[in-house]
Amino acid sequence: MYVANGSNTILKVNIACCGPGTFVSSGIDNPQGLAFDASGSLYISNYGNNFISKVSTSGAVSPFVFSGISSPFALAFDKKNNLYFGNYLQAAIGKIQADETVNPFVS
Repeated sequence: MYVANGSNTILKVNIACCGPGTFVSSGIDNPQGLAFDASGSLYISNYGNNFISKVSTSGAVSPFVFSGISSPFALAFDKKNNLYFGNYLQAAIGKIQADETVNPFVS
């Protein structure tokens, strides 16, 4: 289980043995939402930085999308690997297609 704790850290919780441990703690600011794509990469909404980060299956953290995003919070993927995000300050839901094109979905 993964937890966005809002304190610039993503925790990975191993319920079977160890409890929480730090998974990601650099390059993120006020993480609010988490979602995994079909290949196992983790996406993090950075509410404080106005962008979405991608954590590869090897653990490398990189910026994913900057433009068209304002205080993102909730994240979810559909079956076509499109990423939907809550755009808090714009009171809207955005859609990021697999080619990283950002479009409004609901406003």
